[in-house]
Amino acid sequence: MRTDARTSSRARFADQRACDTACAEACGSSEANASAAGTGPGCDTDYDYASRPESVHRAVERVSLTGKIQRPLISIQGTLDALTPPATFGDVYDRMVTAAGRAPLHRYVHVEGGAHTDGLVVLDKERLKPMLPSFVAAFGELEAWARPTTLS
Repeated sequence: MRTDARTSSRARFADQRACDTACAEACGSSEANASAAGTGPGCDTDYDYASRPESVHRAVERVSLTGKIQRPLISIQGTLDALTPPATFGDVYDRMVTAAGRAPLHRYVHVEGGAHTDGLVVLDKERLKPMLPSFVAAFGELEAWARPTTLS
């Protein structure tokens, strides 16, 4: 398992600022903000996927998204999700499923005002909507959709 400078630094530092500084130094960056740290030995940007063994490429291929789903799937995405914005995650996967000819197996639900986590709702109760009720409803819908109506 590859451990980057940020992971190993967090294990050594209780203070986040000290951790960020250590990571920036390990990555050869003069910036104190580890997320802005650029390149250098041990940094994520230093990882050379192309040079990895063929077995690594095969393993990644086995778990890569293709859209070729085999079972009914309901995807739920909040329209205000800042961590995985619909335009770059859910919408892309929905198009992938459609391109693979599997659209009849996929339902893509947008939750208007939904964020990535319900913990954010308390910050703006007028704009943000809890996602949990949508997940519960979708699970019930998925059960009904996937449940066989006749025995073979």
